[in-house]
Amino acid sequence: MTSEKTRNKFDGSLTIKLPTESVPVSYLSNLLRVVQAALRETASSTDDTLSTMSTNPAPLLFSSFDRHNGITTALMYFGDANDNRLMEEFTKPVVHRFLEGLNEFLNGNAQSSLWGYTVSEQRNSYGKDSDVRYAQVTKVMKKLSPSSLSSDSRCITFTEDGFEAN
Repeated sequence: MTSEKTRNKFDGSLTIKLPTESVPVSYLSNLLRVVQAALRETASSTDDTLSTMSTNPAPLLFSSFDRHNGITTALMYFGDANDNRLMEEFTKPVVHRFLEGLNEFLNGNAQSSLWGYTVSEQRNSYGKDSDVRYAQVTKVMKKLSPSSLSSDSRCITFTEDGFEAN
């Protein structure tokens, strides 16, 4: 039996909002695969979280879903592989670092369009290895727009033509 805390949102979880109650399985599968890879790579990228990711077994990434008022919401967070216990103190810095990196990627690769909004540049080569993941996340989020990734007060909203971060 999972705890009430595990099933509910907590500060620091990654919230994914999709503008539809019915999501194509192929899209959802691709979205979860890409975001999972990006979060795991982010967790393995710095010394303070790498030690936790190096444990055996490594933390698992969990997701819970909710549909309400035409929106599907997915929460993603890390849990202990042995007892599925929520790892809030681990999840929060990983998610924040992921959103900061994605925001930097989007702003660093953005250009103004003729209509005044920003569009992420489509390139085959990027400056950092993490940029490949950020490009994959951006591509999949734009397919079902307007969609968003958020945690606490940070939010990145994707549209077909651009993004907005706050």
